[in-house]
Amino acid sequence: MIGSRVGIYGQGGVVPFAFGNALQFDGVNDYVDFTPIVLTGEFSFSMWAYLQRNSSFQLFAGGTGYIIGVNGLTLITNPTGSNFASFGTISLTTWLHIFVRRDSSDNIYVYVNGVQSGSSALRAGTHTFDNLGRSSAGFYSQMRQDEVAVWNVDIGNQSVNLYNSGNGDYATNYSPANLLAYWRMNESGTDTTAVDEQGTYDGTLNNFPASGMWVPH
Repeated sequence: MIGSRVGIYGQGGVVPFAFGNALQFDGVNDYVDFTPIVLTGEFSFSMWAYLQRNSSFQLFAGGTGYIIGVNGLTLITNPTGSNFASFGTISLTTWLHIFVRRDSSDNIYVYVNGVQSGSSALRAGTHTFDNLGRSSAGFYSQMRQDEVAVWNVDIGNQSVNLYNSGNGDYATNYSPANLLAYWRMNESGTDTTAVDEQGTYDGTLNNFPASGMWVPH
């Protein structure tokens, strides 16, 4: 299903996009958990990530879900890690836009900064996701993460638009009726939830410090 851009309007026309804050993960024990998201067919993910250590990154994870890991960029489709596809190396300590989509034929497409990095037919049925930053094997990500969005359809190749030459765009501009979860990460101070902009998947912060986890994008 191809997504459409609907626009966000306010006084005077379209509201300009602004990143605001991002969430800092320390790589030791920080993670965000939420009510499990279960996907059985098409889906799309969009997120911004600033990766600070090139090993065992868990950007979006779950017991039976895709783990988007970085030793390079790798998708894993089962808990044992035996079904995976790698899509090459990516840069550290710079903001990257990562977009993943699965179409009706079970083909996976991965894009970095609006450019397709690869594709693979990883047919693995139902996937359950329940956290950001932690794998079932106990690996934690050292990174900053921002603007994380999940759709229960293939919104098509909207990576160029969501990347927007590095300027970003609202996930709500694309197939909003199918946008299950959207964490903008714009909290501050000692807020304890990563507020969900749409849906019911508010995230709870675990093991983060009392302050300093919300940083400018």
